[in-house]
Amino acid sequence: MVTKRFKKSAKKTPKKQEKDSVVHLSGDEDDDVSKFVERTEYKDRIPEDLELDLMESRTTAENLSKNVMIFADYDSGDSDEEGDKSKSNLLSKGSSKGSRIKKLDSENAMDTSESFTGMDDVDPTVRKYVEYLTFMENLKPIFEHFLGKLSETSRLYKLMSYYNILRNHMSCLIMFHLFKFNDGRIFDMKKEEEKQIDLVMRFMDVLCDIYPEVEQIISLLDNETENGDILKDMYGNLNAVDCEEVYAALKDSSDITEKDGDELDYSEDDQLSTDSEDDLEDRELLRELKKKKDVGDDEDVKEKHVQRRLDQAILDNKGYVPGGKKKKKTPGVKRRQQFQKASLRNRSNVPGVRKEIPKHEGEARGIKTNVIKSRKF
Repeated sequence: MVTKRFKKSAKKTPKKQEKDSVVHLSGDEDDDVSKFVERTEYKDRIPEDLELDLMESRTTAENLSKNVMIFADYDSGDSDEEGDKSKSNLLSKGSSKGSRIKKLDSENAMDTSESFTGMDDVDPTVRKYVEYLTFMENLKPIFEHFLGKLSETSRLYKLMSYYNILRNHMSCLIMFHLFKFNDGRIFDMKKEEEKQIDLVMRFMDVLCDIYPEVEQIISLLDNETENGDILKDMYGNLNAVDCEEVYAALKDSSDITEKDGDELDYSEDDQLSTDSEDDLEDRELLRELKKKKDVGDDEDVKEKHVQRRLDQAILDNKGYVPGGKKKKKTPGVKRRQQFQKASLRNRSNVPGVRKEIPKHEGEARGIKTNVIKSRKF
């Protein structure tokens, strides 16, 4: 007699071949349709719930295939190759100082110019911010490449690391100004911020002028595997650089003459800061004038403190505070209270009560006859 459990297992065993024949959806529409037609032979034996699940999985596979086709352009290998080419062609060998900035990323420059054609009605300050942001983002792969190859103890690594942090900070600041434009609050940058942006933009030109190896490395990145030995020697030369000339060139270029400083347009914050400084100078000048002049009638004259002689009335009044405790005013009360407390303590310092000893109890307790004074008694 076969139990119910064995009967159920016996029914399910012949359907294993049908279960193996079901193929997962691949995302190809024609292939899925043909497979779906093959599965209709078993339609009578498939439950309704399972059939609904299969239909839902088919629709999800179609949606996924559509999404894959949409994002195929972004994930293709051609886009990666184009990105490597644009990264290697950031600076062209032998270019002038002014044109080197414009040739940082030629392919991206075409995209930005096309985007600017649709920004004719936009405020010119916004265009300036977009140009700054594009330049800062184009410098990012250069800094990352050299920071990954140079030694961390070299002077050039520390210098490029500092300017990479400054570049990142400036790009965040530019994006913050662009976000303010959405709220209708667009203002010009402060002159200190523009100076820092200009310093980052001038850093790569100064570095390539003083050390041509930087520009040569960027030009050789197309065939990095073939030029591995040459690049290794160039990285070694850059690790031994002291960067003193770069520091001096950047310092000279960042100095602003008095004539240029007068022509700069000051912002509202700078105007307020100068006003506060002028007020402080005026106050100091008034103080000096008051010291030189005689004391006026309206000014309060401070009384000079004269030390008085201690007479008997002052000594008798010493220690008397209105509202104070009586024992602090009169020392007799203080001593009396101290005596009362001490007498209370001494009352308890008495020997304990002893029981009366019978007449001949001493001998029973072991009093020795040859000892005049017994300690046990």
